[in-house]
Amino acid sequence: MNFYYINDLKLLGKVDQFVPYLYQKGRGWVVDNQNLLMDRLMGYDSGEKSLGNTSTLTLIDEITEEQANQKIKELEK
Repeated sequence: MNFYYINDLKLLGKVDQFVPYLYQKGRGWVVDNQNLLMDRLMGYDSGEKSLGNTSTLTLIDEITEEQANQKIKELEK
């Protein structure tokens, strides 16, 4: 399982068994039906309709599970 922080949206994400999830305060992990996480992981630029866009790839950072748990604690305060 991999964890991510989407910088521009200030969201936590994870991929578990090829399924992307976003963390929502009060709801926990929900399936990312809008593909926000995967678009950033692949560098998808909706304006240019292309993959591998460097500016999109820089909007996401891989983080550890411990970092994700810390951010969740901060969100749920």
